[in-house]
Amino acid sequence: MNYVEEEIESYAKLEGNNFKFFIEKLNVILGRESIQFRANNDEQFISLGNSCKISRRHAMISWNKHVGFWEIKILSKNKTKVNVVSLKKGDRPAILHPGSGIQIENTKFFFFPAVNIPSSQ
Repeated sequence: MNYVEEEIESYAKLEGNNFKFFIEKLNVILGRESIQFRANNDEQFISLGNSCKISRRHAMISWNKHVGFWEIKILSKNKTKVNVVSLKKGDRPAILHPGSGIQIENTKFFFFPAVNIPSSQ
């Protein structure tokens, strides 16, 4: 079986064993599938499933233009790990490097930024 990866214009990619999501906006909400929650126009929403241990707005990945790096901020009281460090709501955002590991509930995935990082957005 031949695997051909589509070329998609994106800022970064989240990839796990069973999924691949392309980050197409500078603010991304990771959370539980919900018809009650809708991201605004400045945000992209990525569903991590429907487990009650994943909050509707569990975490936000965003581009910090002031210092020039991607970061993840935890918005939930539920368990989250970034590079095996447990984080909770109220903690400072964690910097995301190429290959940073993220675990929300039982969903594990990795962060891969695009080669061309946004400079002035």
